[in-house]
Amino acid sequence: MKIIRVLSVALTIVIIFFSTLYFSLGVVVPPNKIGVRRNIRPIPGLLKSGFQPEGLEPGLHWQLPGYSEVRLIPRDFQFLNFGNAAAHIGGDFPTNPVLRIPTADGSIVATDITMVLRYFEKPGELEARPSRQPMSEDGIPLVASAGGTHAGPSELVKTYSLAHDAQLKQIVQRVDPMVKKNLSRLSTSDFYNPALRELETLKAQDSLNKALNPFGVQIWGTLVHRYVYEKTAIDAQIFDKNLQEQTKSLNTALKKLSEEKAVTREVLAALDADIEVLKAKQTSAAAAIRSKGDLYEAQKKAEGDLLVAKAEAEVTSKKKEILNEKQSKTYVAYEMVPVLSTLKGGVVGNLDPYDIDSWVERLGGMDEMKSAGPK
Repeated sequence: MKIIRVLSVALTIVIIFFSTLYFSLGVVVPPNKIGVRRNIRPIPGLLKSGFQPEGLEPGLHWQLPGYSEVRLIPRDFQFLNFGNAAAHIGGDFPTNPVLRIPTADGSIVATDITMVLRYFEKPGELEARPSRQPMSEDGIPLVASAGGTHAGPSELVKTYSLAHDAQLKQIVQRVDPMVKKNLSRLSTSDFYNPALRELETLKAQDSLNKALNPFGVQIWGTLVHRYVYEKTAIDAQIFDKNLQEQTKSLNTALKKLSEEKAVTREVLAALDADIEVLKAKQTSAAAAIRSKGDLYEAQKKAEGDLLVAKAEAEVTSKKKEILNEKQSKTYVAYEMVPVLSTLKGGVVGNLDPYDIDSWVERLGGMDEMKSAGPK
């Protein structure tokens, strides 16, 4: 019992010791956070004072009270919402006033925008984009970039503080004038042109990145939700203009459709004519084949008739030879044999009809009949 009690006490002491170490000397960085280490006091040969340039990955990390601590900043996307129409994109992120953008021809456009940003985990290199980029799927040219470097979380917290709200407010102060500067290059009607509007939005995003990348911030995307002219008459004028352009485009498309239908009808007529020609050719070919067949049949029939006539002539000739004077009696007797064989009894001329030998003898003799019979 004493041993068990001693082991229980020792285990309790070990648990308390490591728990104390964990809560006092360790900190957990969650998956959605970046750890920023700040060394409060330097330790010669071990610690350098200030924020460290590289962020800490998710997991358990050490800290030393009074000397080194770990603070947390967001790892996931942040949202800068301008205008109420953009608030649903940013979720719980605060909504800033709508951007009132002056156009090149003096109008004011109330524009709702969401800018998506994130923080870099550590310093690094930016990818350079050539000046001649291919068009995107929407036909919008991509903005060129010379590349360069970006900072890590240390520059972010040193410039915009560790407080998340304070960071976003200071970033908004940079975003507002930069977006207005680029989008104000558009005229009143250019705002309705998605290619021009998106191009200027991308230019504004690229300019913002050049300003924010050295502080560990990247604008990942810009979404323009809604743009409304403060003067409703401008909206009506632009709508009428766009309606005229769309009507013109529709009429052009209808004209082209009519032309294509005419071409289609011509092609169908030509194909129908070709089909009729093919039908006539096939009918003519069938008639020619049938005619050849009939001619062949007639020839073969004539040849057969000729062979039959020759055979009949030969038979007649043979009969004539048999019916000469010398063999006439024998032939007649031979020809009478089938007739006499059909009689059902009785005597004809004092001769038994079944006595073929007597008939043959009467009409010429058995030997003469045998010699004159069919060969």
